[in-house]
Amino acid sequence: MPIDKSSLGHARSAARQSQNPSISALQRVLRIGHSEVSSLVAELQGEGMLLAPMTGRQPGLHPDYCRHAIRSIAGNERLCHVRMVVQTALLCFELEEEATAGDSAVLKLHAPPGAHWRVLRTLFMEHWYGKQGLSLTEAALAYHEWLQKRGAAPADCSGLAQAIRTECLPYERPRVDATAPAARLTRAYVRLARYYKRSLAEGGPRHTRIAEYYIRNAVVPQNAKSPGRIYPEHVVPCAVLRDTATAAFEAAASVRDVAEWIESMMVVAWIDKAEARYLDFDLGWKDRMPPDWQPASGCRFARLHDARIPFTPAISHPCTCK
Repeated sequence: MPIDKSSLGHARSAARQSQNPSISALQRVLRIGHSEVSSLVAELQGEGMLLAPMTGRQPGLHPDYCRHAIRSIAGNERLCHVRMVVQTALLCFELEEEATAGDSAVLKLHAPPGAHWRVLRTLFMEHWYGKQGLSLTEAALAYHEWLQKRGAAPADCSGLAQAIRTECLPYERPRVDATAPAARLTRAYVRLARYYKRSLAEGGPRHTRIAEYYIRNAVVPQNAKSPGRIYPEHVVPCAVLRDTATAAFEAAASVRDVAEWIESMMVVAWIDKAEARYLDFDLGWKDRMPPDWQPASGCRFARLHDARIPFTPAISHPCTCK
């Protein structure tokens, strides 16, 4: 019997809200039978929201959907190394699924000291995931060994291989086809959110242009250009995206929650030179929103509204003012 879309949506919401995707928990919330809940769980596992059964892995939500407080690992060389290795392997695994070489600026963020970003692309995309067909965990371990040989790993590597296996396990899965533009874009927002979360835990740099590395203006929803309007203005500044995302993670938000919020706010409006100067310098809103704006409920176009700059919203992201 086909899965009812409404029931599937309710199951997604219930698993996300309760953070408990067990069949019994979903039965209590959805008030349906065991067999129907089992079918919904199988569907959510296929989507990747719930972890599919695998040796050594506990069932539950995918890490991107889990809400928990950030534990700082700043200054802990071993833990930072494990996180870097796994997140780099995951990035390249997803890029390989998307059949794209990846943005050089993003790859630079993952390249170890002294290694060019093209080295990562060659190792992962051409050799480990390409010719050798390694799994995510196998590629992460190969990368760890490669770093060890070049003196780019911690001096004490005892136990790190097992730590990498453990860190990889929730992300481990068969490859999927993610070449559709919409799938690529959704994944890019998730990767940006993951980067903000990792930077918060590791105490790394979070400069304002990171968002544009992961999601280039060319793929961001935007209105049409018109004569003289040559400035692509992020209606919510990248600094606000970064700071709000960081605050959300400090409050135990999930990667998916943050990614979806960023996606709702990352919109470009084309404005002219005088309007850009008025926003940035006269109002002082280059990297901030109006004082009374609220991330959860405020209109994404509040800066343009308050500055009385005329614009036509992108069709996919309309004005939300009441």
